[in-house]
Amino acid sequence: EIVADYLVVDRDTLGYSQVLLVICQKEVINRHLKITSSLNLKVDLFTLSSQGVCNWYQNFMYRKKFQEIKPVVLLDIDAQNTDICFYHKENLLFTRSISFGKADIKAEKLEILIEELRKTFSTLQKEQIISQISKIVITTSAQESKSLMDKLRLEFPYEVEAINPLTEVELEKESFEVSVPKKII
Repeated sequence: EIVADYLVVDRDTLGYSQVLLVICQKEVINRHLKITSSLNLKVDLFTLSSQGVCNWYQNFMYRKKFQEIKPVVLLDIDAQNTDICFYHKENLLFTRSISFGKADIKAEKLEILIEELRKTFSTLQKEQIISQISKIVITTSAQESKSLMDKLRLEFPYEVEAINPLTEVELEKESFEVSVPKKII
């Protein structure tokens, strides 16, 4: 069973809208809600995957008191996959996920990511979805991100920045005064 929704990304002067369709398996949402509920955590906003990455980036930029003028490419590299997110004006414009995780950030495997980025950039420019990109932001806690940054700088004409999303997280002490159940799922 799935849950589907949409986000209006942009509207033009002729009345046309660009819409991002969001589809997720219901069990994924329920699993995360069950974890937060079992920990008695109050959840104000719950976003998954690429939209969650974009919400984090928007919050990060807000705290830095900076707003991007041109689209930004967010590469969210987790254990097994990378989400390639195109973010602009507080909106997720396009996203795709590829099989490239933290363990793949090695010289011999970097070409896989570079080729996937080339294909994505080319397609989006042909379809006129993305005009100009200001920079590529890598969001990962992987220590190996420096080699990836160097490779991206050689291959693409964009500024490249790496941010560990966990270093900027501010948590209130009382948020963690909970008893952790023995079994969550």
